[in-house]
Amino acid sequence: ELVKRWLYSYKITLSAYNKKGVSKTVAFSGKEKTFLMEGTTKSPAIVTITPDIALVSLTVKGITDEAITIKDIARNAKIVIDGQNCTITENGQNILDKTDLWEFPRLMPGKNIIKLDNSCSVKIDYRAFYR
Repeated sequence: ELVKRWLYSYKITLSAYNKKGVSKTVAFSGKEKTFLMEGTTKSPAIVTITPDIALVSLTVKGITDEAITIKDIARNAKIVIDGQNCTITENGQNILDKTDLWEFPRLMPGKNIIKLDNSCSVKIDYRAFYR
């Protein structure tokens, strides 16, 4: 908005998550898990994936609007897709260059269905927020 010549006014709206919610964990092995997320608002998630075999690629659906694809995963590698800090690592090393994602994981209140194209051990950590 123009206030006067050479002086503008801007209104910026930021969205953020606080860390005051109740910490929850969902763990499973296999290709699919359906669970009920507690809370009343969406929450960023930390997803830890450990495949039993080496994989050319792994596709994860249900934690973002678009599927996440990770390429060239070593056997028993610990993949961490961190929606709170916006990082993705394999055994502690940044692997953003071999990952195809448009957004970081978040869970919606209510029923969530997580699908993988290969069987893996998965742990999902999130905070249940109540407003």
